[in-house]
Amino acid sequence: MAELAQVVDPEALDACDGARAKLSLDVDRSWMTQGASLQIAAPKRLPCARCDGGGCDGCERSGVLRGPDDPRERALRVELPPYQPSETVVVLRLTRPFRDHDAIAQLHLHLSPSDAPDARIKRLSPQQGATDAIEGRPRPLIIAALVGLAAVAAWLAANGF
Repeated sequence: MAELAQVVDPEALDACDGARAKLSLDVDRSWMTQGASLQIAAPKRLPCARCDGGGCDGCERSGVLRGPDDPRERALRVELPPYQPSETVVVLRLTRPFRDHDAIAQLHLHLSPSDAPDARIKRLSPQQGATDAIEGRPRPLIIAALVGLAAVAAWLAANGF
């Protein structure tokens, strides 16, 4: 099963020597306030997050990092919790965003609240958000939540509640 997410120490992210790409997108403001499951089609070429495309050691002075050739491998899914956005950008740092493609260690996803979403973003229905968009299997977090609820319900029933 695919790993959902991992909480990482910000200092460890900062200390990472790997290449860091940047992707800036406009997200529908209502999606940010309500929370949403989003599928993002990342482009093959992404600007370097360290130098913002100017050229540095992290991107071998090109200013650009390359993602996987296959568009399906560049498909990202992001879960946005309900959030009250201001007019500032929210930055999510995704580690190994393209799974086995090692060229990019981190993707800095810059999300700006907007009246209309970027064409690269698709909001998934709640049902689609509950399954792995690539493999179509239930996500581990959803399964864990259901198992936990079943355990609580069994305990309540056993104790006369």
